[in-house]
Amino acid sequence: MAIASGTVYLGPWEVAMLETSGKLGISALNDQTYLYNEKMNFIFGMVQCFLLVFTLFISVFKPWKKKKADDKKTSE
Repeated sequence: MAIASGTVYLGPWEVAMLETSGKLGISALNDQTYLYNEKMNFIFGMVQCFLLVFTLFISVFKPWKKKKADDKKTSE
């Protein structure tokens, strides 16, 4: 999901920001489209980072396996 959201949302917003800043230079900071893309890039970038950290946590710690192992010990 994180990779898909990066491709579908973050990529086009980043490209639009690059094109706008290339055309307008520093005055792009006053352009409403640029500011919108910047805000959405930040928000969805934070969501993507959270999803990646969550995925990393799940893949490393596997919290469901520990519980199943504990259940087997208590049933014996």
